Order: sequence, then structure tokens, then C-alpha cells
Amino acid sequence: MKKQKIRRSKYSFQRPPEPERFDPVPPKGGTARYFFLLKNYWWKLIGLNLIYTVFCIPMFTIPAATAGLMRVLTELWTKGYSFFWDDFIDEFRQEFPMRMLLWFGLQCVPTALWFIGNKTGSITVAFWLPLLVEGLLILFDGYWFVQLAHLTAPSFTAFKNAFLMIFINAKETGLLVLVSALFYGAAYLLAPVSYVLAAFCGFVLENLAVCAIVMPAVTKYLVKPESTTDPDTPAAP
Repeated sequence: MKKQKIRRSKYSFQRPPEPERFDPVPPKGGTARYFFLLKNYWWKLIGLNLIYTVFCIPMFTIPAATAGLMRVLTELWTKGYSFFWDDFIDEFRQEFPMRMLLWFGLQCVPTALWFIGNKTGSITVAFWLPLLVEGLLILFDGYWFVQLAHLTAPSFTAFKNAFLMIFINAKETGLLVLVSALFYGAAYLLAPVSYVLAAFCGFVLENLAVCAIVMPAVTKYLVKPESTTDPDTPAAP
């Protein structure tokens, strides 16, 4: 896997720093950072979750909206601040057709297995194989969307890397399984109340946890060390 540069938010070079970005200083990582960000950005995160929900209503925009959501959350996780709307809409527009085709192409796999299983009368093909594939796709989404939001890699390069990352990061993948099981299990047990919770805060809670889990692995395997003379870095005013 070829290492990539970290993507820089163009807005961070166009606006002066806001005091809230540095005071108080967020914990460096783990659950402490997760709950710190939730506490200090709770209302903004609810607004982000509502924006994401609205942008997902036309289903073909789900990949772009998820990338936008992850862009804000990765910025928040790595820097302690984000330009919520600007970062979201900027990422939403990136490689829109390619991301849509790749993501929906994968969703066709469990659907095709379900149809084949029903035609052949095989319970294994109709139920268990689609369920297994869908579980793998949930893990894939975690690795893929974090790369799209955080790195300069093209969508297809990140697509290939995401599948490799599932299998070479046993610890992170195991944690993703636990987080996914927790959120999807809670959604099932609390339905239909969980539908309202998802619209207001559920997507943000889950994907911020995904950032917390995946970012160390992405940094270790895929982030290219930055040079102090990086030509992509704008000169100081």
C-alpha cells in the first residue's frame, strides 16, 4: 500500500483561528478524546447529523454524504476543530460519480446473493452469505471513508486499501465489529425510537467511534511523513 499525504482543509488557511479550538486542549486519543469532543461540540454534531440525514434522502447521495460526514469528523478528531458545513460540502463534491458507482456496486453483491438464494432455494445463499458480505461491507466502509476524508488518495486507491486494511489490522477490525454490533443491536432493540435517534445523533456517534478506531491504523500504514518544505503547504501570511 502506497503512503499518501494528509488532505488539508482549504478553509484552515483562509480564516483566523478561533479561541475554542485550543482552549481547552482535547485529550490526545482514546475514549477520553471521544467524549471530550462530544461534550464540547454536541450541538454542532447534532446539526451535522441532521445535515447528513437530509443529504442521504436521495439514496444515490449516500456515499458522498458519508464522505462529507467523515471529513468533518476526521478533522475534528485529528485537529480538535472543523469548519463543519464548509468541510462537509467540499468533501461531498469530491469524485461524486466514482464514489457513487464504487459504493453501490458493492451493495449489489449481497442483493445478488439474496436473489440467487431465493431462486435456488438455498437458505445459506439467500440469508447467511448476504449477511456475511454485508458485515464485511460495514467494515470496509469504516476504512474506506476515513481514507477518502483524510488522505489525498484517489477513491479507487482507497477502495483497494480498505479491503487490505480489514485483514491486516486484526485489533482495529475486531473493535469495528464490536462497535457495529453495539450500534446496530441498539437500533434493532430500540426500534422505532432508534430511527429518531439515528436522525438526530446516531450517525455521528457511530462514525466518530469509527474515526477513533481506524485513524491509528490509517496513520501507521498509509500516511506519508510530512516534510517541513512541503510544497502543498501555503506560505504564512
